[in-house]
Amino acid sequence: MNFKTLKPHKALSSYINYYWFLEVNKSNNIFSKEFLTEGFEFSFNFGDPVEISTKNTTFKTVNETSVSGPLTSPMIVTAEGNVNIFGVCFKPGGAYPFFKYPAHELTNRLVDIRDLWGGNCLDYNSLRSLTIENRVEYLNNLFLKMIKKKKDEYINQAIQTIELYKGIITVEILAEYLDVSVRQLERKFKERVGLTPKQLLRSVRFKNAISSVVMNPEIAWADTALKSGYYDQSHMVNEFKYYTGESPSVYFKNLGDPFSSLLMEIPY
Repeated sequence: MNFKTLKPHKALSSYINYYWFLEVNKSNNIFSKEFLTEGFEFSFNFGDPVEISTKNTTFKTVNETSVSGPLTSPMIVTAEGNVNIFGVCFKPGGAYPFFKYPAHELTNRLVDIRDLWGGNCLDYNSLRSLTIENRVEYLNNLFLKMIKKKKDEYINQAIQTIELYKGIITVEILAEYLDVSVRQLERKFKERVGLTPKQLLRSVRFKNAISSVVMNPEIAWADTALKSGYYDQSHMVNEFKYYTGESPSVYFKNLGDPFSSLLMEIPY
């Protein structure tokens, strides 16, 4: 398995978390993993077809390109054979300036990139022929030319505050801190991020719980649960099952799985 992440251009660092690349040589093993992302994910499939679904939808086969919007519940990725995927992981709200659509129109959806941008905007075959580093350069140049809308500063500040408090803050306090009403905050989040503030808080809180366990495995899970903003250990276990389909013990046992290390990575 070959997996790595690459940084975007400095001017794009407030929009994109990282570019990523995953390659697994041909195998009879089937990867099937649930994952969650708060921002948009662009995927360019240069290997065998990959199937993606949510718990409430049928599988969609990704042969070349796809965009998944922000998720309120996990998507399921299934792949076998040659896995060769190059992707772009956007920050929450980071993809909004590159599209003419409100972010919520793609929440929990998977579409072809070319359906959003048009077939002439992106040359899949040219991208396929490039090295990993040159793909990053190609997309950096494309994104730098495509920025259409300025980021909303108070939404950006709201996301930074959520990250700072690791999701352990109420929507009411967040709105008061930003000097806006809860309704205004929710409306802007729907347009720019595609999630409600409460949904983003929940996701960030969960991912930071994962980070806390990885960084401090000696701490009892009950203590980690309280530190991470959960009522008790049972509450945290239920969140693990919701987001990963696994109990914490099973999840951490399989943490080396390529889809786990890629798609549940802590971006904050």
